Amino acid sequence: MLTIALLAAAGCAPAVEGPGVVVEKAWSRPAAAGGVGGGFAIIENRGKGPVTVVLITSPQADRAEFHQSIEAGGIWSMKDFPNGIVIAPHGKLVLAPGGYHVMLVGLKARAEEGQTIPATLTIRRGATTWTTEVSFAVRASPP
Repeated sequence: MLTIALLAAAGCAPAVEGPGVVVEKAWSRPAAAGGVGGGFAIIENRGKGPVTVVLITSPQADRAEFHQSIEAGGIWSMKDFPNGIVIAPHGKLVLAPGGYHVMLVGLKARAEEGQTIPATLTIRRGATTWTTEVSFAVRASPP
């Protein structure tokens, strides 16, 4: 597996490239210890074939899950993606409030503005799987 470190800059995480995949603008809102946080970023597939963002984990949460907020008839619900999310060739997965996002469940410490929340994405293209280290910059609003 290939591991690539994504380091947080002052208030905004810089882009990182994996085998044809770029992760940028990773951020999270402040959240209470024991609570639920959100992870947001843009994941771009610059390769010729589809990729699947298979899994996300974080040492600062009991678990991390991919979800999508969906509104239908004035009622909001969340869909989970236990098998990951496919990104088409030359496509983007935008993780943002009110849409696709990462739920960081059971935060082990308070997430305060200026801190980062580390996480590991597992990505698959065909038979090749690799991990990418992401740091979600904790901030009050998107970068």
